[in-house]
Amino acid sequence: MNLETGTKEAKLLDEEEEGESNSYANRALLPIDENKDEVTEKLKEYLSKIPDDGVDLKQDSHKKFRSIEELKEEFEALNMQMTSESEIVVRFVEELKQETGITTQRKIEILYELEYYVHHFDNARDFVKLGGLDVVTSFLESSNDDLRISTAFLLGSSMQSNPSVQVSAAEHGLIEKLLYRLRVDSSVAVQNKALYALSSLLRRFPYAQEKFLELGGLDIVTTFFEKYGQEMHRLQLKTMTMVYDLIVEDHLASEDVQDESLTKEKLRQYGRVGMKRAVIEAKWCNIVRKLLNSTDSDMIEKVLKTMALISEDCRSEFIGLRRRLLDLRDEFTRLVDRDEDASYLYELLQTVVTLLKELEGRSRDEL
Repeated sequence: MNLETGTKEAKLLDEEEEGESNSYANRALLPIDENKDEVTEKLKEYLSKIPDDGVDLKQDSHKKFRSIEELKEEFEALNMQMTSESEIVVRFVEELKQETGITTQRKIEILYELEYYVHHFDNARDFVKLGGLDVVTSFLESSNDDLRISTAFLLGSSMQSNPSVQVSAAEHGLIEKLLYRLRVDSSVAVQNKALYALSSLLRRFPYAQEKFLELGGLDIVTTFFEKYGQEMHRLQLKTMTMVYDLIVEDHLASEDVQDESLTKEKLRQYGRVGMKRAVIEAKWCNIVRKLLNSTDSDMIEKVLKTMALISEDCRSEFIGLRRRLLDLRDEFTRLVDRDEDASYLYELLQTVVTLLKELEGRSRDEL
């Protein structure tokens, strides 16, 4: 929906766009403990209970990958009989392990091929068991931008909704490696894919979220909002989306329990993370306040929803936004009246109205 015209427009989905962040039901817990070996075993035990939520195939993958039939024909030409996707993953990983005789371009091609296949839950797990993480994480240090991009893309896709791969990635130090890329990489395209991978690693994984905060991850991604340009705007939107989703996850932790015996453990985990508290301390009240003036409808949506979650802690920063919120209220009202199928806009309108009531109430209290 174009907020300026009220017309519906097709949205080109990013290859790493993920599902709605409010789907939190029926997920197992992720134990956090001081003993690393015990942590690992408990993590794997609990995470194995989490169902595969499924993900959409990515646009870039469709452009890059070849069908399993085409790959079978290629391998048959080399007298290699391939009968399953699993065997294709094996062949690709073995090829990547070659120390000589494989070009950078060939590595990039294989990484994009693998990215398509690791969307399948079992293929991603096989990729890890075959030593795929050991091989490809070193590519993040390559001087070739395209190799770093394809590597981060593959890693992100392999971890999406795949808890056992997330655990293995954390054990391989991937949180540190991805944060390093986000901090020092000169290519915004690489940073975009690194953020995608990091987001996939952090989702529904309190252990990784706690490590992310300990390593200063929130401070690193906050620096993106100090820069300008179209490419940076895309990175900022993805950062805003990730932070919002993590706050929502934290907020809903106490409500997302199927097994009552796990309630205290779940609250303990997310309580140790304290994502909302960390966001406030990182001065995100000011960042969100400034972003409300964006002309990008997706950014406005994320900002409003984030404001609704942190407004109680950001009253002094948000109190001066009344004029902007009134303008958005009027704009959304016009668009809702014009469009009979405007549930999305109506939801945003209600968020704005609620924020205005909260700000007006607090203003009277201060008087």
